Amino acid sequence: MLATNCDNDTDTLRVVERMQMFLTRVEVQRTLTTARKPMRPVKPTVVERFENGFLLRWCASKADDEKQALHFHYELQYGFRYTGSWKAVHVVEDTEYRLTDLKPGTSYMVRVRALNPKGWSTFSETIQVTTLKPKNGDSIAEKGMPSGFFSMIGALPDAYDELVKSIIRPPRAVYDVDELGAKRFRITSNKGKSNIYKRTDFEVLNSRNLKLKCSHWEPEERGHNNKKKKKRPILIYLHGNCGCRVDAIECLEGALKNDMTVLGVDLSGSGHSEGEYITLGWNEKEDVWDLIRYMKAKGTVSSVCLWGRSMGMMYQIDFFFLLLTLKQQQQQQQQVL
Repeated sequence: MLATNCDNDTDTLRVVERMQMFLTRVEVQRTLTTARKPMRPVKPTVVERFENGFLLRWCASKADDEKQALHFHYELQYGFRYTGSWKAVHVVEDTEYRLTDLKPGTSYMVRVRALNPKGWSTFSETIQVTTLKPKNGDSIAEKGMPSGFFSMIGALPDAYDELVKSIIRPPRAVYDVDELGAKRFRITSNKGKSNIYKRTDFEVLNSRNLKLKCSHWEPEERGHNNKKKKKRPILIYLHGNCGCRVDAIECLEGALKNDMTVLGVDLSGSGHSEGEYITLGWNEKEDVWDLIRYMKAKGTVSSVCLWGRSMGMMYQIDFFFLLLTLKQQQQQQQQVL
């Protein structure tokens, strides 16, 4: 209880202010001790674009208690579309920010997450924003297409560079590991039996010393640890140009119900794996070979099935040509011997 002598109105006001400050601190402390991690923010929206940046706005994150939203800080991350790397900007409580010092006519990926004393939220959905082109930089359609391919390249080096990058460095898939689903779950097989399955995340070092992020879904073996595991066919999912191992979920249930295991992978240059560029199958076929050898070495694989989606089908075809070449080389060596 607060006690003081109130000789005049000034002293009375001071006491009231102290009491209000005290009650505010108590309320803030109560909120912070009962808070949970903030919810995922809604994806940011573009308010205005400029040549050297853009103005973004997003909704305040929510929590179990509406009062907790008053104590959120935010981190805005942006990155050049083709690199897959991010730069962070710390925003204190505001839900609006103007990014500057960016390149004109360039596409950027942007996402935001919230912070409170309990930790970080997951990132918002990623958006793509393109800064305005310089006023004197007319588009190809406005200038008209030059005659001849090389004359076009000479007149539009930036457009050519953009075209090349769009092929060898498309936007990386941005995802959280939680999107891969539960690490232990049940599925009813085609025979009506409820089986328990598990997901194991690991890394494979490919022949170019790049780490490939992988996830393997398989039945959970019961019994003694020294019991020999049953050999099963494995389905290796090869994602598309801008895909990742999360895409393997689309064939997960069907494969597991048919007594197969599933391997999802971020091929080099994609998703969370190392690598600066994709090569449209040139290096990816070697990744597939490294993955097969790694899984076969475990002694639990009876046969291999490749599932290619979009550009992943090209990786699959390139890999088959690699096998054909190796087989021909082997036959030639046998003939020489």
